[in-house]
Amino acid sequence: MNPIGHACKSAGRTVKGVANADRIRQIFDQGWEGGAFNFSLETFDDIFMDPDSNEQAGEYIRQKIRALVRDPETAELLCPNILWALSGRLVGTSIMRVSIGQRKVG
Repeated sequence: MNPIGHACKSAGRTVKGVANADRIRQIFDQGWEGGAFNFSLETFDDIFMDPDSNEQAGEYIRQKIRALVRDPETAELLCPNILWALSGRLVGTSIMRVSIGQRKVG
């Protein structure tokens, strides 16, 4: 069980504990490829509880959206601009396939 009570494995690490930007990105990449729940619940144990860690996750998501959506205005509309964990949006490759397909849009 993870720290927020979901029946999934705990990551056993925090963004602040890792502290290396390249390693953090690598972990987010692995979670992203695993889909929404992997990204949300199995990358870092502190992204739901620590605002700074949550912001790093949110910025990662914004970068992914901007890379997938051609039109900058549309991309910005899709980007979470509040604490990501509070936005209620699913993330990951599966939701992006459903939302915009496996091609650049905009």
